[in-house]
Amino acid sequence: MTAGDRGYLIHKRPLTGRKYVGEFFLASSGRCSIVLSQSRQQPIPQSFTPLWVQYSGKSNLKRSGGIEAYAPSFALKNRALICGFYLNELLLKLMLDQDPATQLFSTYESTLQQLADGRTLARPLRAFELALLEQLGHSLSADGLDGSGQAIEPQLQYRWREKHGLTSDFKGSFSGQMILETLQQQWSCPEHLKQARILMQQMLNTLLNGRVLHSRKLLNHQV
Repeated sequence: MTAGDRGYLIHKRPLTGRKYVGEFFLASSGRCSIVLSQSRQQPIPQSFTPLWVQYSGKSNLKRSGGIEAYAPSFALKNRALICGFYLNELLLKLMLDQDPATQLFSTYESTLQQLADGRTLARPLRAFELALLEQLGHSLSADGLDGSGQAIEPQLQYRWREKHGLTSDFKGSFSGQMILETLQQQWSCPEHLKQARILMQQMLNTLLNGRVLHSRKLLNHQV
């Protein structure tokens, strides 16, 4: 039985001859691996292009039933393009196969739109990282609590500890005010946005378990 879904190609790798394995992020099914055959009639789709993806098969590796673009690609350029690759690399390395993520898919699309608009890069990236962490069950407490269940106080300093989450520490790098602003995605100053980037990286590193994000290196800690 053939299924159809909206989605994006986030990665491809050679298989045999003119065949590739495409890793897709789909609106209803999450991440999905599909065998693609390249030809003049059916070229390999491009990243950041909204696609209608048809596929079939019971194994984790699906067969393509046809892939068509239904809207123009998001025009990502320069640093925004690297940010787009960063989103895709996070999805590729952290999302489980066929784990539905409807809300994260919507956030992915809105993030691509904001990156294409080019007005700001850091804020949409932080919002996507927060949404991804929530999807993976490792988000900040929506109730504004630290790892011990105490309310986060804006005047205190905190640190991120892998097994304990946020803990109060007067030598910590993260202000309580910044953490509360991050929960609301409303950062009051560039310094708090910078702190949020470092906090998100530490939280994601816990899940990456030593795997390197090459796109993050290209961004050089500037976004």
